[in-house]
Amino acid sequence: MCTIAFALQPTPAIALLVAANRDETRSRPTRSAGVWRDEAGRQILSGRDLQDGGTWMGCADNGRVALLTNIRPSDAAPRTFARSRGELCANWLRGGSLATWRASHRGDDFGGCNVVLGTLAPSSDEPAWWFLRNQVGAPTESDGSPQTLDETGWLSRPLGPGTYVVSNDNLDTPWPKALAMKEAMRLATHALPTQGDACDAPAPETQQALLAALQDRQTYAPTEQAMGPFDHVGLTALSACFVDWQARDYGTRSSSLLWATTSQFTMREWCYDATGMPMVGGGAAQTLACLPTTPR
Repeated sequence: MCTIAFALQPTPAIALLVAANRDETRSRPTRSAGVWRDEAGRQILSGRDLQDGGTWMGCADNGRVALLTNIRPSDAAPRTFARSRGELCANWLRGGSLATWRASHRGDDFGGCNVVLGTLAPSSDEPAWWFLRNQVGAPTESDGSPQTLDETGWLSRPLGPGTYVVSNDNLDTPWPKALAMKEAMRLATHALPTQGDACDAPAPETQQALLAALQDRQTYAPTEQAMGPFDHVGLTALSACFVDWQARDYGTRSSSLLWATTSQFTMREWCYDATGMPMVGGGAAQTLACLPTTPR
């Protein structure tokens, strides 16, 4: 599942600020965030799924960024897909144009998902940031995309500077937890310094406020429209930003903050154990140098 709030170009010096929770089966093998090299020697900063490969959130030394959430299924019918959604992020980080990415990742090969793809080094003729999804969904107030899949099986729209949130429906779907995270991100961007020596990173108190929002366990009453394959107990568990669904061995596995200047990514990750408690040693900052570019 997952919830991701993000701000694009919140200040001239900070090109990106992300606060994200990864929700997953707790027994699924995972490697925590770190810098690793792909087959071509590209440096990537991300966590890694050790079951099917790939990642749900990461950045690379070529200035690429990729973020992923699942789309909540509408029914309980079992489905299998040819490829793992983690490939979508990992392969974008390796490089190549958006057109090439679409052509080699047909939407119907993957389970339902939302993907945010971006770069700190955009070409002059292509937007720097895109939102894509491989299922038609109910439009939201901020959704300007046509509600038909293209020939590669994707809906897409370019994203300009601003604050967004995506969970397990459409971009900016007004679920209570999504609204809470978007507001937390809005407050965080307003607190960012716009000049001076500290302008290239959120202040410690801003980072702590975003982490507190990610760790919020408040649940909300489910609506009829949200039912799908889940019962009231399941929907209540999934309604929290920090998910703790013990009966299904499912919940928030990690919380992450990511920000980017024009030449460096910084990521902090906090991981949680099988009972949803924070693991020792979380939150250390990891950095990755990337291609310098002019902010857009």
